[in-house]
Amino acid sequence: MGASPFSTWRYLVHHGVVTEVNQFKKNSKHYNNNAYIIKSDPHSIMDEVYMNGPIELSFTIYEDGYFMIRRGTNECGIEDDMVAGLLSK
Repeated sequence: MGASPFSTWRYLVHHGVVTEVNQFKKNSKHYNNNAYIIKSDPHSIMDEVYMNGPIELSFTIYEDGYFMIRRGTNECGIEDDMVAGLLSK
C-alpha cells in the first residue's frame, strides 16, 4: 500500500518534483498546473488520453496474475480510480 494516485498528483501541484540537476537551484523543480479525477466512462477516458496524454490508474489483479480487461465493463476495477495532471510549461 502507498499513497493514493490522486494525492500523489496533488503533491506535485503543490510541491513540485526535483530534476536531476542540483536540488539547491530555485529552477530545479517542475510543477503540475492541475490534478484531476477522470470520469469512469470509456469515452471520457479515451478523450483524456487523446487530448492530454497518459493517465494514471490502479486496479486489482488476482493471485495468479491473470486478468482481462473489456472496455466499458470495469474489469478489475480499472475504471474506478483514474487520475491525471497537466504539467506546467
